[in-house]
Amino acid sequence: MHYAHFSSAEFVCRYVDMVVEMSPDFVALTGDYQTYPKDVEKVARLLAPLGEWSCRERGGRGVAAVLGNHDREAGAEHVADALRRVRIPVLNNEHLRLERGGAPLYIVGVADPWSPWHNLDLALLGIPEGGCKVLLAHVPDYLDTHAAGRVDFQLSGHNHGGQIKVPGLGALLVSSRYGRRYDEGFFTRAGTLMYVSRGLGGKPPVRFGSLPEITRFVLRSH
Repeated sequence: MHYAHFSSAEFVCRYVDMVVEMSPDFVALTGDYQTYPKDVEKVARLLAPLGEWSCRERGGRGVAAVLGNHDREAGAEHVADALRRVRIPVLNNEHLRLERGGAPLYIVGVADPWSPWHNLDLALLGIPEGGCKVLLAHVPDYLDTHAAGRVDFQLSGHNHGGQIKVPGLGALLVSSRYGRRYDEGFFTRAGTLMYVSRGLGGKPPVRFGSLPEITRFVLRSH
């Protein structure tokens, strides 16, 4: 979301309400909730309806978050505590198990890959061989460095779709670290599928050819 630039409180609330109205089985939040540390508590309050909906409709297992580089810069524990107070779990090198129709699905989350604390081995610990794993990792390049062939589906953000896309030149604003190769959309490496979301906000406060998005996935067993 990168709340602070063009992601006003009204803007965030509109999208949060949209997600609640969709009533999905699970909501994945992949990091960088604010741009500046002073906004941590406010952003958590704006996201609180997701925690309320999850507890009311999904027994507290309808949403989870991981942290991004801006969350770490704002204080990883500060951000995680603020989210947990509004009943949004933060997966820090751990996983949770969902089940539907007797079929398990494992939601795996790692700490910000820019930090030295991310640990996919620890996050996967205890998941049975063959278990279907959806990984939340803030930066897309985690696919290449750690996740390819080890999880089934990776969800990432970080690049905001490049924010500015010029015909013939492509995305102009992608991270030089952990995001250079992937701006938005689907990618596959070693049997692992990844989707990189454009997200809602951005930095700097400008978008062209890269609209904000919430993406809905329908997963089917086979």
